Amino acid sequence: IVAEGLTLALPLADILDFTAEKARLAKELATAEVEVKKRQAKLANPTFRAKAPADVVEENQIQFDSAKQKRDKLQSAIARLT
Repeated sequence: IVAEGLTLALPLADILDFTAEKARLAKELATAEVEVKKRQAKLANPTFRAKAPADVVEENQIQFDSAKQKRDKLQSAIARLT
């Protein structure tokens, strides 16, 4: 289970359909990667940084960092299922 700031692991070998779980995680990973790229592009845009209020830039940085962490956790979860 991957949640913000938390990763839990339970022995589910006889309960969990690993193929379905990998597909679900892959879908979540694709969404997280889109979010990372979106925030990265926005933060790399000098016009955005110059015109946006500091709190908006900071919020985008926080969202970028959060999306990267989620992406990394999902990648680790998928690797553990392989």
